[in-house]
Amino acid sequence: MHLDSYFSLPIFLLTTFYSTALPFDGNWVLPFDKLEFQHLFGKVNFTQVPSYDFTALNTVDRNSSNLLSFSFHGQVHQFEIIPVKEALFDQAFYYYNRHHLPPEDEWHRIASCLYTGKDVTSEHNRIALAGCGKRKRGIASFEDGTYLLIQPVPPNARTKMRNVTSKWKADETLHVLHKRSTDYDYGHRTKATCMHDFTELKFKDEPASNEQHYETAAALKGPLTVELALFVDAKIYKQFRNIYGNDMANTELLNFVLATINNINALFQHPSLHPSIYFKIKKFHVFKNTPPELADTVHGNGEATLLLNAFCKYQNSINPASDTDPRHWDHALLFSGYDLYSGSVKAVAGFAPVGGMCNPLKSCTINEGADFGCSFVIAHEIGHNLGMIHDGDNECNANCCLMSPFVGEGKTSWSKCSVNDSKDTVKNCLLDSDITPEVLSINKKPYAGQMYNVDQQCKKAHGNGWIHQLQPKQSLSDICRMIWCSAGEGIIRNTHPALEGTYCGPKKWCFHGKCQSWLGSDHPPYPVNGQWSMWRTNVEDECTECVIGDQVRLRLAQRLCNRPQPNNGGRNCPGAEYRAVICTETKCSGLKVNEFATKKCSEWKENFPTILSGVGLQHNEQSCKIWCHVQSSDYAHSVGNFPDGTPCTNGGHCVRGKCMHFLCKDKATLVEDEASCPEKDIIINTTSRLKKPVKAQAEPTPANYWSQWTSWGLCNKSSTTRRRFRKCKPNHQCKTKFQKQETSC
Repeated sequence: MHLDSYFSLPIFLLTTFYSTALPFDGNWVLPFDKLEFQHLFGKVNFTQVPSYDFTALNTVDRNSSNLLSFSFHGQVHQFEIIPVKEALFDQAFYYYNRHHLPPEDEWHRIASCLYTGKDVTSEHNRIALAGCGKRKRGIASFEDGTYLLIQPVPPNARTKMRNVTSKWKADETLHVLHKRSTDYDYGHRTKATCMHDFTELKFKDEPASNEQHYETAAALKGPLTVELALFVDAKIYKQFRNIYGNDMANTELLNFVLATINNINALFQHPSLHPSIYFKIKKFHVFKNTPPELADTVHGNGEATLLLNAFCKYQNSINPASDTDPRHWDHALLFSGYDLYSGSVKAVAGFAPVGGMCNPLKSCTINEGADFGCSFVIAHEIGHNLGMIHDGDNECNANCCLMSPFVGEGKTSWSKCSVNDSKDTVKNCLLDSDITPEVLSINKKPYAGQMYNVDQQCKKAHGNGWIHQLQPKQSLSDICRMIWCSAGEGIIRNTHPALEGTYCGPKKWCFHGKCQSWLGSDHPPYPVNGQWSMWRTNVEDECTECVIGDQVRLRLAQRLCNRPQPNNGGRNCPGAEYRAVICTETKCSGLKVNEFATKKCSEWKENFPTILSGVGLQHNEQSCKIWCHVQSSDYAHSVGNFPDGTPCTNGGHCVRGKCMHFLCKDKATLVEDEASCPEKDIIINTTSRLKKPVKAQAEPTPANYWSQWTSWGLCNKSSTTRRRFRKCKPNHQCKTKFQKQETSC
């Protein structure tokens, strides 16, 4: 068992501000109300104003870049900016977050307005911006260690400015720039006391999958990617609605969050940090209504420890466990509008478990997120989560870098201590054999449609057994507009437009809802022929139930066409996904096949009373499908599959909707073809849910690994069955922790 100790560190804020002369004559009055003032400057006191100025951002388009210029206190700065190459979100982002995003066309426009750049006079002066048109947010950092926060002036304040000054054109989009103040104190021991959580947290003790590729320490030379889930609480949303109005609140909030993460990306790509870290946004969720798990009463209106614990549990409960799931994230951030506190300390800016990045329950941070300065707070807190402790609590200078207890001028780089701390955490994530490393992935992933073909997209949306099915008069190219899926039971469901990069025809893939040629692409895909995985036995621990006369009870085995999965026009895997072994040679008693079909069709008639007659039958051509008669016609409609083990054509039995036969030497395995037969003969194995429990002749796990069976449970009026259990002995590797048997009362 791998154990790691974690510390939890909050950020404490001091209320020591400095003031400076305003850039206008003495008659000038600040145009901001209290809420706007706090949103822009992170302050609550109008008498304590950081050094600021108003300016317009001027952009000149070039072939491959733009030239951005602005002035601050009379000094003109020019930056060459380019669109961000490493996008902040992967190709599946819009589909999975569309309910919290603007319409798709507007979303793609916003997503394309992310920039980084450098000063035309010094490559050491950098800028990160987000925003379309003339309204942008960002941070400019300079060689001397100073940096400016750039934000658009809120609309109400801009109206006030028009009424008192004619310095700018009435239609000119103004921005307020201010220097980052030095008033943030991250719990330095001389100012406040850091809380420490010494709780030892255990990682998952499940053995790592053989399919997981583990990177070696040498691979840490490459850039790392951390996939983020971003949550914004209802208080932040209310603040944006009050500042920008109902019409602009959603767009301004989205731009604010994207600009914040774009700035954090820039900080984690500073040359002092190696390997550099990129952040990808996997989830964006605005809590317009607070979930019960994060209600005020749960955390005492912003008590840091309670809120962090509640948020970490909440995000873990909704995070898909598998790193292969396109919705899975590595780290969760909460932008909170609460005035965070901890006990008697009333100024906590952020809180994170130190070194928690590798643990799904501790890979989370909370941050006061109402003002743009939270970029530095969040970067500092993510640093903690990556294992970095405060500079000064180690051998590095406390006044140096981003992990200083004080964030201020000159602190835009990472100390050697922070770099080493983060490497230790990443190394543990990737290399510890007791951990399934679902956290940090090396390098950029391909387009989502290349990771998940159209059948897998159906499976992700609707569950196992669902695959793509073309509708009448459809061609494969139509999946770019909508994927239709079927489970082979006469039910068709629409899913979503195919993910970007999904194969849609010879040398074509889907982009922006259209099937386009991949010719001319920098990295065109190539056809991939599918190959089967190994057979996985005991897909279901229980044998199938008896419902139809002459049905045989089966235990299924499954293999997946994913080593690799077919894609881009490559060949599908030959043969069937399933095979089955009979549990006992005794056949079932029950309804006749057509009686069972009629029963099901009568149930379906309730949903389609004007279409179906209620009569059902088994048809020779597809004898594992249930066919329902259509009223006043000679037609029948398929509505589902017969249960596994149902007798079908030529002495076969149904397995997942297909008629299979005993083609193997053991005469105990149902297969579609002889190539699917097991290498070794199967001994018929009885299992649970028999009328009379029969001792198994061949256990999937050695019998001495199990405890003795418990006594049979009692029968009562509410139950027609009784059960008994046994469990896997300590220090033994069993297929499951428990086994169960049932018998009729």
